[in-house]
Amino acid sequence: MPVYDPAQHRQDCARALAPFCQHPELPFPAVLTGADVEHAFAEEGVRFGTSRTAVYTPPLTLWGWLSQGAHKEKACLAAALRVGVLLLVLCRPPGDSNSGTYCRARAKVPHALLRRLACQVGRRLERQVPDAWLWRGRHVHLVDGFVVSLPDTPENQGRYPQPPSQEPGLGHPLLRLVLVVSLLTACVQGLAYGPYAGKEAGETALFRGLLAEMAAGDVVVLDRYYGSYFMVAQARERGLDQVVRLHQKAGL
Repeated sequence: MPVYDPAQHRQDCARALAPFCQHPELPFPAVLTGADVEHAFAEEGVRFGTSRTAVYTPPLTLWGWLSQGAHKEKACLAAALRVGVLLLVLCRPPGDSNSGTYCRARAKVPHALLRRLACQVGRRLERQVPDAWLWRGRHVHLVDGFVVSLPDTPENQGRYPQPPSQEPGLGHPLLRLVLVVSLLTACVQGLAYGPYAGKEAGETALFRGLLAEMAAGDVVVLDRYYGSYFMVAQARERGLDQVVRLHQKAGL
């Protein structure tokens, strides 16, 4: 029976990500390496494509996903064709160029891995910005929340139910997200998400979970929804300064 070879997996990470990482004029050269991705795969338990005949290993699948973000043509079929070209460059059989095969492999990549890598890239970019870009020598972050609808599947309805104001069967599951974005690079520094409604599901609750990921001395810019003494006190406890509009009910 074919077995999974960790050494081959490490080689696959370095070779598959080379088109993104090995030249200073290409995407991600100083903020994402094969070793970073290998470590993230191990930490998140990502393991598929283990047979010797498998085409879509985790590194190749991630490469295809990155290519969708970096190229003008973002369709899954185009990504699958680019993976086939990359395999030829790596002196490997081109495999199946069917977009369905690629999409099934992509579905095996957990969201936690993508969050980890996206935030890692954003934070490394933030550390590399010139001091002259900083506002009075300080990093500034923008915070906001939003809601997205999800496919109406039993799994999504169970974990991210639709709003109680909607009749059963008439709405879609809703996911609430809160992003921390750099003012300088526009890259994500932190991401939290949860159900639309329920205990500890509001924007402020999700943002509290991101406070520890920011450094003391940073400045956080928020809208008036976050304008409460409790939120200001928690931010100050972490050494953060806030710029926030006065809450609309503050004068009542």
